[in-house]
Amino acid sequence: MKTKFSFLLVLLLMLVVGIQPAVAKKPLTTITFDEVTKINRDTWVADGITFEYAEGSLFTVCTGIEGGTYTEGAVLCGESDGILTVTFDKPTTVVEFGVALTEDYPLSDAIIVDLYGPGNSGLRETIYVPTVPAVSYWSEGHLVYQGPAVDKIVFHIDPDLWFTGWWIDNVVFHD
Repeated sequence: MKTKFSFLLVLLLMLVVGIQPAVAKKPLTTITFDEVTKINRDTWVADGITFEYAEGSLFTVCTGIEGGTYTEGAVLCGESDGILTVTFDKPTTVVEFGVALTEDYPLSDAIIVDLYGPGNSGLRETIYVPTVPAVSYWSEGHLVYQGPAVDKIVFHIDPDLWFTGWWIDNVVFHD
């Protein structure tokens, strides 16, 4: 009886520990803006994602910071008087991007990102992205979100920094 119990216990442990279901992770998509030559004044659509810019005076593709950690090469850029809304075709549990500001000192709460859940679930979270000086006249930050699904983010700059320009690059999400 003891041998049979030991055998069943070992078999049960093998099943629980040794045989894990193989679950494939959703693939991630990265938008670098390197492939973009021109965008509409207020909207740009890529595979799985739409960028809409409201109220601002500038929204285009620019050359990023040479030597930047998170923003380099072609970047999406705008001015601080605008609001950028990013809508995902499918809800995503991962959102990541680099951001730079035309300020060469650290800022802890200048970049504000509101994350909205799918459907009518509303505002999920507000994240303040801190920046640190990167190169002359620029500071950089990096948003990394992993959590409950979101289908829209709203990006804006603290209104006290009305003269500041921003750049976004390397937007990562589940497609």
